[in-house]
Amino acid sequence: MGESGGSPDQERESVTGGATDRCFYRAAMLLLAVLLAVSIVFMWRATVLMGKIDAALELLASDVTQVTSTAADVSRQVDGILERLDGLEGKAEEAFRLDEVENILDEVSVMTGDTAKGNVRSNPAAQKEIAHLLAFVAGCGHVFEYSGKHKTASGMYVKLCAKYKFYGKSLVSAEDFIAKAASKTIAGNTYYVVKSDGSKVELGDWLSGELERYRGAGTGR
Repeated sequence: MGESGGSPDQERESVTGGATDRCFYRAAMLLLAVLLAVSIVFMWRATVLMGKIDAALELLASDVTQVTSTAADVSRQVDGILERLDGLEGKAEEAFRLDEVENILDEVSVMTGDTAKGNVRSNPAAQKEIAHLLAFVAGCGHVFEYSGKHKTASGMYVKLCAKYKFYGKSLVSAEDFIAKAASKTIAGNTYYVVKSDGSKVELGDWLSGELERYRGAGTGR
């Protein structure tokens, strides 16, 4: 009688083991498929997101370029306006002579009751020196600065002439004129002379030096 191929228990264990292996294999394959699908979805979403980011960056770059171009255009327009204003100021100064300004200021003095007897003109020496200082300001070619503003030489001349008329008889000398009218604004801000090299000096000191030179040359009092 031949030997049996194995006991029934062994055969059952063999069948059970094969079924278990197949289950593990199928589970592993299913898990791999799920992971692959998740990876594909993730990569697809990442690609879409990168596309949106690229589009946004291109739009932003376009906006920045447009803004930069607009700012450059505005800057050029402002520079053009400033150049035109400078040109107009020069033409106005040329057309509106400074002696005409003096005549207007004289008329204002008469209208407000200032007469020649009551004005600083009662002192011929002081009048002559102050007139020289005003002419010195008008012809210097420098720029003047005060209270954050800038004035041309002719503009500063007109301002000082107006103050000269305003203070009138209270100015008894050229020193008085410098101290009361030509050193500071009514608000107390100092007048400065801005020279061609960019250096600044107080207008009062600058005029005092010119007055001393003028008197030393024998053309003053």
